[in-house]
Amino acid sequence: ESEILEARLIKHCAPRYNRAGKNAPRSCYVRLTTDALARLVITYVPPRSGPTLGPLRSRAVATEIVDAIHSVYPLRRCTSTSSPCIPAQLGVALCPCMGAVDRSLYARIVDSVKALFAGEVAECAASLEERMRSLARTQRFEDAAAVRDRRDHLLSAVHRQHRIDVLRDSDTMSVNL
Repeated sequence: ESEILEARLIKHCAPRYNRAGKNAPRSCYVRLTTDALARLVITYVPPRSGPTLGPLRSRAVATEIVDAIHSVYPLRRCTSTSSPCIPAQLGVALCPCMGAVDRSLYARIVDSVKALFAGEVAECAASLEERMRSLARTQRFEDAAAVRDRRDHLLSAVHRQHRIDVLRDSDTMSVNL
């Protein structure tokens, strides 16, 4: 009990020169924002609602998942509406905040990402698989391996999230003994 109390106090007080317990692993979540121009964000705070993947074991895994989703779905990446983000300027992301994209088209893309978070992985997995094979055909094996790793992280997170959601929604957790 005293070790738990000490860990909680270290986390709460965050003493400046105490290194113990400061680098405790923190879980990450990949969340789709709920605004009209939704985008992906990585957060350490468990979201209360909305499409979410997590908890994930590290920010690096969360970043890999976001990169995999961005390579298939051209979601916006900018945080402001003053100028288009660089991915939008390069043509790999839509920039609806500048009025350059039909909002109904963007809403369909967001719905596809929501379906992915809900467990419908076939479209995304096929797209990543094709990208991986294309890179391998041109002998860009390191890039193909990176796409494979992103795909594996994404599929693992989606399947894990599906299992968590099923357990959370089931009534077996509230069995009266």
